Amino acid sequence: MNGALTGPAETAEVASGEMPPLQEARSAAPVEDAALPEQVLNPEEIRALRDVASESRRGVRMAPRLEEEFEAHERRSARLTRICLGLIPVLSFGTAPLWQAAIAGTPPELVLLLLWIELAVVVPLFIAVTLSQVRRVESSMAELLLMGGFLLVVASVELIRYRGHALGHMVEPYLVLTIPVAVVTLARLPLARCMAFVAGYVAILFGAWLLPGEAPGRGTQEVILEVLLLGTALLTAWGTRLSSRRQWAAGKLLSMMAFRDPLTGLANRRALEDRYEIACRTVSRGQQRGMFFALLDMDHFKKVNDLYGHEYGDGVLAELGLVLAQYARRTMDMAARLGGDEFALLLYDCDLNDGRERLAELLDTIRNLGIEHRDNQAAVVTVSAGGVAVGPNVPLSDAYHAADHCLYKAKHAGRDNLYVEDLEAKAARRAR
Repeated sequence: MNGALTGPAETAEVASGEMPPLQEARSAAPVEDAALPEQVLNPEEIRALRDVASESRRGVRMAPRLEEEFEAHERRSARLTRICLGLIPVLSFGTAPLWQAAIAGTPPELVLLLLWIELAVVVPLFIAVTLSQVRRVESSMAELLLMGGFLLVVASVELIRYRGHALGHMVEPYLVLTIPVAVVTLARLPLARCMAFVAGYVAILFGAWLLPGEAPGRGTQEVILEVLLLGTALLTAWGTRLSSRRQWAAGKLLSMMAFRDPLTGLANRRALEDRYEIACRTVSRGQQRGMFFALLDMDHFKKVNDLYGHEYGDGVLAELGLVLAQYARRTMDMAARLGGDEFALLLYDCDLNDGRERLAELLDTIRNLGIEHRDNQAAVVTVSAGGVAVGPNVPLSDAYHAADHCLYKAKHAGRDNLYVEDLEAKAARRAR
């Protein structure tokens, strides 16, 4: 016999309490989280996105993975600006020996110090900063390197001001002020890091003021101007961040609609196709047992709508969606609604026996919900299921047709049944 037929009397008994999880995927398996259909979110994540997009609640924190995704989006969006910010010190300090004596009137006593700072410190550092933004812009360390680099420039300029003041050479403080204003307003840093950068800037100024000897001070007007400009920069960064966060959340919700069934909250066919393809690639590279793909169909669904109305039928489908979601809780698993009363279940790193057991538990769970259906044999809502164990080289269309054939056999045997088979074993038998 190519498959296995299981009826209501033969299904595994479901224990009360927490559902026993399917064997977890092997830790060595490479899972491509970044490539997963990220639009399939849980209700709490969707609610937080809606609050952020609509500004109905201020200060809403999204789930950690969404916060990380937003930060990565911001860093990618700011890549070109950050690269330009990194190149400005390279070009200005790298060419300074050609023009600073003639234009800035640098005293000869400062030339050696300036050359050392410019060519031995700032230029190599900002070449590294620029390369980090080109290659690793989504990395938090690249962002911290950018901040640290510009704080070092601030410290270097303050040192030059201090030494120049002793030699009678004045360097205006406005030159230093342009650095935090540019970084805070242009680099699209998180607000906490903007404030940390400004705090670092102030700490450097305070440290320069504490240096022995007569330090170049700042007049009252200069201090007021710095406070006003830094405050304006922080407010601008906060407003830009808030607007960008709202737009990202709204775009995320719109994108999610293309991957989500609105009635049940499950993934739709498009999301299932994406997940199946990713799961196949992952299985083909690792030591996983393969995948288990199943189709589920509610028994006599048309009679539910005829007897109780479409609103009741929609409620039943929503309940089934909640149950199915509990059986696809691992990263690579997925439950999807394909249309009408047809659902799909994809289980990663799952063989035929585990898949059969899981489907049996699922059928029992749905039956034990006790949702009224007087025209069904059990007088409650039940489902039939057909499943196949597939390898990484089986396309979704083949898996779907095979599972649909198994579903037909399960319904033909009396409904509230499941029928499963192993496609590779079946193909091997045919080859013999």
